[in-house]
Amino acid sequence: PKYLRWRDIAVSPWIAPGRVYRSATLDKAPPEDLVKWLGLSGVRTIVDFRTDHERRDSGYSKMVVDAVSYKVVPIWPKVSPVLRQSGARKRADGMLHFYRHLASQPHFQETLRALFAVLDDGTNYPMVMHCHAGVDRTGMVTALMQMVMGVPDEKIVGDYLRSSAHTQASYIEAFLQDIRSLGGPSRYLRAAGVLTSSIRLTKKNLSPMPKR
Repeated sequence: PKYLRWRDIAVSPWIAPGRVYRSATLDKAPPEDLVKWLGLSGVRTIVDFRTDHERRDSGYSKMVVDAVSYKVVPIWPKVSPVLRQSGARKRADGMLHFYRHLASQPHFQETLRALFAVLDDGTNYPMVMHCHAGVDRTGMVTALMQMVMGVPDEKIVGDYLRSSAHTQASYIEAFLQDIRSLGGPSRYLRAAGVLTSSIRLTKKNLSPMPKR
């Protein structure tokens, strides 16, 4: 459904289709319809990047949580003051700052450790991951996963721009540049505490060709 920004993160030939989807928050859909949609999509796991505060204001019904494996791995537990600034230019500068510096934040690295513990388990697939709007936090995690799988930067940027007409290539480019400056995706993840075995298993789970 377009209103959910639902789509596959697959990029051929690097990532297999039907493994991981991304979207905006799904809890606005009627629970019965959502459970039916998840079933038709084969989704076993929902990964929710929203904060405790966001989920208190809007969360999933018991019907949905009982139908899938529901994983909460919040990103951005505190809103940066730079993002609260008024004015379009200041907000744009704040978003650029957010994209450029998120990777070095301890809370984001903690989130990645929890996320890769989900990604490395083949029984969690297919899955859908989301934040609130399905653009920024979800976009950066998607970009990092695509980097891990060897997707070229220009393909990652192009895929990111499909999320919203209001976002900018410079945002995700800043994130990619930051990851590169920290040693590249695999080295960055290991430095963040993600196990080498988790990275290897995640690659196997996302790869179009089984690795032997």
